Amino acid sequence: MCSLRKALRLAGQQMGEWPRKPLFWLALALNLNFTLEPAVALIRASQLLGEPLQVLEPYLQMTSHRVPCFLWMIGLVIFLSDAPFLDERATYVGLRMGRGEWLLAQLLYVAAACLLYALVRLAFALALTIPYAYSGNLWSSTLWAIANDEGGIASQLKIFFPNKYMMTLYTPYAFLGLSLGLQSLYCLTIGMMVFALNLVFRKGVGIAVALCVHNLGYFIAFDGSVFANQRWSLLVHSLGCLHDINQLLIQRFPAFWESFALFLGLIGGLAALCAAWAHRIDFSVPYRNL
Repeated sequence: MCSLRKALRLAGQQMGEWPRKPLFWLALALNLNFTLEPAVALIRASQLLGEPLQVLEPYLQMTSHRVPCFLWMIGLVIFLSDAPFLDERATYVGLRMGRGEWLLAQLLYVAAACLLYALVRLAFALALTIPYAYSGNLWSSTLWAIANDEGGIASQLKIFFPNKYMMTLYTPYAFLGLSLGLQSLYCLTIGMMVFALNLVFRKGVGIAVALCVHNLGYFIAFDGSVFANQRWSLLVHSLGCLHDINQLLIQRFPAFWESFALFLGLIGGLAALCAAWAHRIDFSVPYRNL
């Protein structure tokens, strides 16, 4: 029987090694870089209009646009590229703990890494925005102007908020819960894809498949005239503003419940694949590495 305490301890030990991993610093740099540009662009727009932002708006705007989210996700794939983390240490720990406990620890580790990657983006966006924003639960006139493209300001500044209808349905804090939930689940889906397929097949397969799925999702989101149904894009399912757009386009874009159900189903399926493969995990290490 698997011991959750042992699995949590091992996952925590692996997370404690992050500062010594070059992949961690590379992923962190990419995360911050792809958060900085869209946040600064919206802050500059608010200064140009002379109106403050709501503190969550830069984060909500960047998580509703396909380009920042497409680039941002690459850092997570790079960070998890050494999955399934089978090395000399894994051999020693795995043989002592058992395959089931070791696998549970790795799944917890991947889940924590994906969640923290999403939270770092939110924290950095807030840190950039707080000096120029208010915390009230009302949308700012700046984002309203951009969403409605008043005076062509959105086209001029090249900043877009694709669904002004969403601003009439949800307050900023309510929309944060939906957006952060979708982004976190998309991160976990991609992370589980990398880990599970690298584990079951060979190292590199999960990375290739995850990048293909992510890239295909971007092109579906980009060219609606060719790929009419946006529901085929996992990236679209992660973008809060591309949900329940309006009654005319509802058949092309997903509802929130569809996206949450899809991500949870994929995560559960990938976890089940890992569990089914647990008894075949090979902890052997080539002689030259011993």
